[in-house]
Amino acid sequence: MLLFDTGCPALQNISHGYVNSSGLNNGDIASYACELGYTLSSSVTRFCTSNRTWNSSEPSCELITCPSPLAPVNGALNLNESSFGDRAIYSCNVGYYLSSSNISTCNASGRWDTPAPTCILHDCGNISNPLNGLVNFAATTYGAVANYICDVGYNLNGSNSSTCNGTGQWDRKPPTCTPIDCGPMLNPSNGHVSYFSTTYGNIANFSCNVGYFINGSNSTTCVAEGHWLTTNPDCARFDCGQLYSPVNGTVTVTNTTYGAIANYSCDTGYSMVGHESTTCNSTGHWNKAAPVCSQIVCGNITITNGLVSYSGEKVYGDHANITCNAGYQLSGPLTRTCLGNWSQPESSCIAKGQTIITIFMFVSKKISGHILDVRYRRTNKF
Repeated sequence: MLLFDTGCPALQNISHGYVNSSGLNNGDIASYACELGYTLSSSVTRFCTSNRTWNSSEPSCELITCPSPLAPVNGALNLNESSFGDRAIYSCNVGYYLSSSNISTCNASGRWDTPAPTCILHDCGNISNPLNGLVNFAATTYGAVANYICDVGYNLNGSNSSTCNGTGQWDRKPPTCTPIDCGPMLNPSNGHVSYFSTTYGNIANFSCNVGYFINGSNSTTCVAEGHWLTTNPDCARFDCGQLYSPVNGTVTVTNTTYGAIANYSCDTGYSMVGHESTTCNSTGHWNKAAPVCSQIVCGNITITNGLVSYSGEKVYGDHANITCNAGYQLSGPLTRTCLGNWSQPESSCIAKGQTIITIFMFVSKKISGHILDVRYRRTNKF
């Protein structure tokens, strides 16, 4: 505003400010003030002197400035001016974040209204080991890499690494470690396989049906490479081996494997001592020992009042010739044959003129593996 008087010159408002005066006479005072954001360059007051002049020059309103801020370490500062109302905008490099507000304003007191922030390195935090696995990392801050591995016998499902990214997060989900599975096993032919599980470390056991034996390993293990350590064994049928005919006999058999039956027979003139047959059992052995074919011996014939002479050793087929003493006559055959027992009817020497009645009986008897009817007689003398 303009002040008119006959005293000191009238005063005008200064740029970005104003003046108030008590008058223009000697001793009157003029006070100056600035708009918000400006400050006086010199004294706030002036006074009118006796010679009708103001005692000092007119002050000016200067724009308030704040100290020039610095860019944070690992960050940047965007700032045009540092005057009242100007804004400092802070940012951080990738992988860092601001500790406080990203904007600070130069205020009327010539100070920034918030402290300058710092740039803090992002930390993605610790990672736990996956179940049945391990994670290795040297750090957890931006750019650090975590590497995953699984225990022996386990497969990694997912990424084997993760990186701490610019937002403070691990860029991949943790993987899982699942047991290696070797897959099911088929039963061997004529056998069976049993196992609790088909995953790493489990054992499969093989067994064979009765009459068969394992040709190979009776077990196998699921290994870390994801396969069974050995292939399926074979179940081979037990073979009891070749049988030989007994001396003076014959063995008849169609095969020598489990369940086969071998039959023995003896040559004519020989009798069997032992079992007539044997079976190949489930342990691969013939269940009975081979029999012996023993030569048939008929023994001595006793004749009262007579003599007996033999054609040989009284074995099968030999003949016995009978003669009676003087005064006795032969009742029965003159010659008898060894057939396991001496052939019938029996012979006897009876007094001449004596009458005999002979009763014959037939009995079936097995001789040398053959069923024969053997005739016996009973003699009554009169």
